[in-house]
Amino acid sequence: MTPLLSIILAGLCLGLAIRRIWANPRTLLEAESLWHSGAPGAQVLRRLDSGLTARGELGYRIQLLRALASLEAGDRTGAWQASFRAGLVRLPFWRRWPVLAYMATQKRLSPKHRLDLGGALGRRLGPGHRLHHYLAVLAFRAERRDLAWAWMLQAQAGCQEDPLVQEDLMVSALGALYATEEEAELRPTLEQLFESSLACLRHRHGQTRCAWDRSAPMGHLMACGRWADVLSLAGSLPRKQRPARLWEAEALALRELGSAAGATQATLEGLEEHPDSFRLWMELYGHTLQRREEQRALKALERARPLIEHQEDATEAQWEWLLRRAEYAFWIEGNAAQAWSFLSGVPQHRQGGHHPPLHLQILSALGRCQEIFPEVEALLERQPEDLELLMLQADCMAGMGAWEALLPLLDSFKTEGADRSDYWHLLGLTHAHLKNRIPAREYLERACAMDPDHLRFNLDAGHACMELAEWDRGEYYWRRALRLDPRCEEALIQLSETRRALHDRSGAKAILRECLLAHPESEDAQSYLAELEAN
Repeated sequence: MTPLLSIILAGLCLGLAIRRIWANPRTLLEAESLWHSGAPGAQVLRRLDSGLTARGELGYRIQLLRALASLEAGDRTGAWQASFRAGLVRLPFWRRWPVLAYMATQKRLSPKHRLDLGGALGRRLGPGHRLHHYLAVLAFRAERRDLAWAWMLQAQAGCQEDPLVQEDLMVSALGALYATEEEAELRPTLEQLFESSLACLRHRHGQTRCAWDRSAPMGHLMACGRWADVLSLAGSLPRKQRPARLWEAEALALRELGSAAGATQATLEGLEEHPDSFRLWMELYGHTLQRREEQRALKALERARPLIEHQEDATEAQWEWLLRRAEYAFWIEGNAAQAWSFLSGVPQHRQGGHHPPLHLQILSALGRCQEIFPEVEALLERQPEDLELLMLQADCMAGMGAWEALLPLLDSFKTEGADRSDYWHLLGLTHAHLKNRIPAREYLERACAMDPDHLRFNLDAGHACMELAEWDRGEYYWRRALRLDPRCEEALIQLSETRRALHDRSGAKAILRECLLAHPESEDAQSYLAELEAN
């Protein structure tokens, strides 16, 4: 039996030696060739299965490649296991076996003893081992945050070749940077840990097949205004591999860097890959609205609406959508009632940074001036010379019919408001209600000259001319209003009255009939036409 055992042992040693010297290096070489040629991670893993017994630097490289292949195949658990084995096979056996024994028995220990025993092993290993990262995780679970960050820094020292550990260091540091103030004294350390981990991931693990989460640091980079870094990170993956969040970040970065065309292109390309992205549709809404493509913007907004419920922050997304829809209804469609129906579903602290506040502008347009006047006055106490607030206060006073008190208010900031068409329009209306017809017509015409495409300004200027029996001048404004809105009932009726005043009764009737074609329910047009035909 002794010679037989000797032969068996010699055969085993010879087999291991042959495997170590010839088979394992060949396995690694073939697996690396598969990996770099673009073979799927699962195929690379099958080739690596024959090299699991390798030790030393060779085993380390095999396990690292196994971790990368598992990560690309979507098996993060397998990737972490391979990553941990990569650290073990590099150790000499007198250090490796205590760690293996600890990992096999640590679940039976109490949390305190598990951390103490692991800490003793970790200190014997020296800095830069995967065990240090595992000990940091245990310390976090035990609420030993100071000890956890110490182990994190130990892990960083020697794990630059492991993207999984670097990714976790980056995400942990980033989470702590935005955590409560208990981490304030650690902020410089956390910032250094985040920056070094991110730099390692970008420069040592930036290849497209290394599937660490590029979107994790995006929020921080955007908050810091590091748009070039955002673009670099978003562009490090091919189009087909980018998640929606990277497309969103790229579009925002291009917009912030002043490339509106590039931001629009990135948004459209992102929607080709991720048509169910709420954020990309909202981004497209902003781009198209900026280019004054109102109908296309509205379509993008409507496409985003059914995607709200699929968002992680569905409540925040709902508020954002309602706010944008309220803005569109108020400023584009001119429908204050519909705008308020949307905005009333948004908490006031989430209604955007409009100045004056959007809810005050909408309620003023709805005629609820008395309701909001105290809030406007409170804002003016803090900013007494703010022109926007002064104009809103003046609008409220006009809505309440306080014309006599309004005139001195408008005169008090005439120099500041002289460049605004709405100032002259409001001043003209004030004089009109105070029966000062000549200055009323002058100021309303001035407002119209400054903003000739404003329908209301043209109509009010026409009325001011009619008050002075300046029929030709009034007709000019009615026709300008009809160029802006050919179906405008008020302009058609007033133009008909002007033609009658100019002794063109047939023209007046023709205009009224045109008005009734557009507005068959118009009682004013019906009674006026009946009066003309009777006479």
